[in-house]
Amino acid sequence: VYVFQDIDECEFSKEDLSDMVYRKLLCMYNSSLGKYVGFDELGIRNAERFNNQSWKMKERKEQVETV
Repeated sequence: VYVFQDIDECEFSKEDLSDMVYRKLLCMYNSSLGKYVGFDELGIRNAERFNNQSWKMKERKEQVETV
């Protein structure tokens, strides 16, 4: 099974949208692969950095096993 997910989010509280904040998912932890994967140039760089942080990878693995 393949899943593609694009997560975008806009937050605002003013009617004229002058305080709007736009967010887009750049990378995520893929528990099937056991590593972070990036979705664009910045996300790929972040994923590589996260995957090289042993403490972060250990933490994610423990979270997957707990949930």
